[in-house]
Parts: sequence; C-alpha cells; structure tokens
Amino acid sequence: MKKYLLSVILLTLVFSPALTYGATNNSALIAQLRARVADLQRQLVLLQNQSTINCPLDKDLTLGDGHGNGLGANVVLLQNWLRASGYLNIPKPTGYFGPLTRSALKHWQRDNNLTATGKISAGERLALCGQVN
Repeated sequence: MKKYLLSVILLTLVFSPALTYGATNNSALIAQLRARVADLQRQLVLLQNQSTINCPLDKDLTLGDGHGNGLGANVVLLQNWLRASGYLNIPKPTGYFGPLTRSALKHWQRDNNLTATGKISAGERLALCGQVN
C-alpha cells in the first residue's frame, strides 16, 4: 500500500508540470476560439437579418469603381454615409471610389471590428444597412 501511495505521489509530482503547461497553452487557444466564435455569431446575426433589410448599397465596391462601371450611385451613397459619419472629409460626393474613400472605409471597418480591406462586400453592406439613409 505504501508503495502504491508513493507511486501515485511520485507520478503526480512528475506529471503535474506537464499538465499545467498544457493548460496554459490551451487557455490561449480557448481565448482565440472564443473570439472567433463571437465574430462568427456577429456575422450570423447579420446574415439572418439580410432578408429583412432593404439596403440601398446593393453592389460590392472597391478602389476604382464609379460612373465608368455603373456603380457611381452606390459610391455616392457610400460617400454620403462616410461624410455624415465623419470618416470622409470631402465637400461633396464624387461617385468615384478613390483613395480617400478607400482610406475612410478602412478606418470605419477598423472602428467596427471588421477586416480593414477598404472594400465593400456583403458583410460591410449588412453592417451599414441600418445606418445608411
């Protein structure tokens, strides 16, 4: 019996640092996974609301878009919203998605915990829908 207890104590002493080390690494992984789950839950809510929201921004937008490719009206909507929100400092919308619009959009994306791509895609349109007039 004494040998058994001694063996258990010895094994506990030998393996407890290894178990603690694994727990430390796992806690970092768990924190990352929780952050990713929260991000996915936010995206899911946006996608679930997609069918009920009538968003005036109905096209993907990127640098260079505008009147030449028929997206000027969407760019004007985006620029007006960015101007009204204080992200874009231009006197009036141009309808051209240039470097200033891209920079302003990236700033808004960072402020709203989105990937700062400087592009408008489905996720950004859904995030903007409740805020675009």
